[in-house]
Amino acid sequence: MPAPLPDAEAWSSDPQARALVEFIASTENSPAAGARFIDDFVRDNGELRPALSMLVLTGMVERINKIRDILIEGIRTHVIRSHILAQAVADNDDSLKLAATAPSADPARQPEAIRKARFSNLRSLDDVGDGAEMLCHRYSYDESKAKALAAALQRHTPTRSPG
Repeated sequence: MPAPLPDAEAWSSDPQARALVEFIASTENSPAAGARFIDDFVRDNGELRPALSMLVLTGMVERINKIRDILIEGIRTHVIRSHILAQAVADNDDSLKLAATAPSADPARQPEAIRKARFSNLRSLDDVGDGAEMLCHRYSYDESKAKALAAALQRHTPTRSPG
């Protein structure tokens, strides 16, 4: 029978687990740096006890999930902005058609002003797309980081119980 999962914040009460989690789950550290940190820890302290490994794994998942939640919210915000900007470009297109058929004395409704606004909206739309792409890339990176770190933990955790 597998051991029960530790309580949500239990990893933070264990000094060894906390040190491991804070390093390996930090956004500043790559998966390779995290794996080296685990390797160094094991070299200095011996193989990971299954309970310690589970604490580290749950802490790492908790930290990475918080980052993922932030990334998902950022992606959602970029998608909403892209819809707003796409509508603004469509409105600019309609305004250009109207300016050609019913000229206005209003400087903001002159074709050149509308083209400038449309160009600005298109540039902003492009920037929003780049931002969303970067956040999606980061989301994917964090997923592969979690898998690599889980594999490093598994490599250093004995699979058979003593005795």
